[in-house]
Amino acid sequence: MIRGGSLEEQFLIKEVEKSMSYEKTEDTVVKLKSVGKNRIRLVIYLLFFTITAYLAYQLPYCHDDWHWGLSDRVVLMKNLFQNYNGRYLGNITILLITRSILAKTLIPAFWMTWLLREMEISVSNRGRISEKRLGRSYTFINDKKHCFLLLIIIFLLAALPQTLLVQSYGWFAAFANFVPPAVLFLCWFNQTDDIYIGVRSDEVDLTGVGFNFKKAIAIFMLALCTQFFAENITIFVVLYVLWIIVYSTVRKGKLYFSHLIYFIGAITGAILMFTNGGYHGGVSFKSVSLSIADMYYQLRDKIMDHLFINNVVLNITFAVVIVCLLIRKEKYSCSKIQGDGRKHSLWDALIALSVWGYACYCVWHSIFPDWKFISDEGKNNFVELLFSGLFFISVLIAIWRTVDSSRRTSFCILYLCSILSAAPLMAANPIGARCFYFNYALQCLTVLKLIGFLLEGEKISIWYPTLLISAALAVLGGTYLFAFTANGATERARRLLIEEAVESKAEEVILPYMSCPSWCYVSEPMNEEWLKYYKDFYGIPEEMTVTFQ
Repeated sequence: MIRGGSLEEQFLIKEVEKSMSYEKTEDTVVKLKSVGKNRIRLVIYLLFFTITAYLAYQLPYCHDDWHWGLSDRVVLMKNLFQNYNGRYLGNITILLITRSILAKTLIPAFWMTWLLREMEISVSNRGRISEKRLGRSYTFINDKKHCFLLLIIIFLLAALPQTLLVQSYGWFAAFANFVPPAVLFLCWFNQTDDIYIGVRSDEVDLTGVGFNFKKAIAIFMLALCTQFFAENITIFVVLYVLWIIVYSTVRKGKLYFSHLIYFIGAITGAILMFTNGGYHGGVSFKSVSLSIADMYYQLRDKIMDHLFINNVVLNITFAVVIVCLLIRKEKYSCSKIQGDGRKHSLWDALIALSVWGYACYCVWHSIFPDWKFISDEGKNNFVELLFSGLFFISVLIAIWRTVDSSRRTSFCILYLCSILSAAPLMAANPIGARCFYFNYALQCLTVLKLIGFLLEGEKISIWYPTLLISAALAVLGGTYLFAFTANGATERARRLLIEEAVESKAEEVILPYMSCPSWCYVSEPMNEEWLKYYKDFYGIPEEMTVTFQ
């Protein structure tokens, strides 16, 4: 800097330099803290990917994984899965997994890490939403709370019900068809979530000004790929994008190119899926019944368990978060509400009672599954259906009452999607816990967004909650590692015994049962048909007897 002038001018120059130096130092400290937090997040992601890859490596092939590993499935792929089903990408994924240890290890880890990333984007409000676009004050999660939320996401993804765990993380064929569409749908949801919050000023409407052809192709392919995994999700995606188009047209007075292109991709994918001959007299294993009575029984006897009752940890999390939101709302509004305060408090008390009562019942049901309200199973299931409905309505009302007006529509729509996306399963048979992974992921995202909203702008110390969730993750992660490692050791022992029996041309091979059978799907053939697939997959001669003990 050029020196000169009077003493007063030189003094002023020095003061300005000090001020500039202070601001630079402060900015540097902030940037260094941000870099430190980003490094922590990177470590969490690397650790998560490494552990999920290790678990996938240890997981033994189960049930129809054996059949997918045979040559006739390659022939089926070459014929474009004609007269089988329309799960084209799911089928190709499991073909890869059953033919390569590397694919078996990396593909599940890739999808789980991507799911974690999409949920983090949605929860932390760092997707496509910005304060400038909203045109109002909008508080983002700070870095410390951001890492805390990341740990909670991992915890809820790991703390799913045992029945769902076995039929998703414990079975490659189910994982390939039900986890990827959840990830791909969240990619789209994160891109359109702000339609409920503010005007999409950067989006292109049908005037076509600023139309991006590459982006259009990407959106079309995203929609198309989402449709080639699970039938119920394919139907739901078409209905959801129709809803988005209607909502944006009515509320915003615009029809956006991205919505229209996604709809074209979604409807194209649905047509390609359901025109497969497997759904028209082919070999599809699912049957469809549109009888009102059959759909009611399906809802009452099967869907409610998988959709609500079995989600013990998730329901407790919902209950805790909702009560905290109700308390915060009461604290902020008590000074404003006078004569109507008792009415509001009564509503809040009823909501808290219903969500906590249901959460406690779910815990009781998990401990004593044979206990019933009524001895008649059908009537008992009807009572549980009513309680589940009351829980659902209570959560929905709580969201509407406690979340600010700019975001409660978005949160409510997400929670509705997490439940209504199971509607197509009412007409399908058979169904299993695996069909509800999509619903579980969206319910997790709902409660996570509520936690994020609860933490916004609050001077809450998260040290002890972070310590608690870290300890829970350590215990849960240790359990996963122990169970999957034990099953992996058993699988390797089986392969060694099979090799020895084949080399010695033995008449019988005796194989051990899985060390932790409740952490993987069916690992022993159920009948002669599956025994044939098992023998062919592991190279066991047809005449050799296989015994498990």
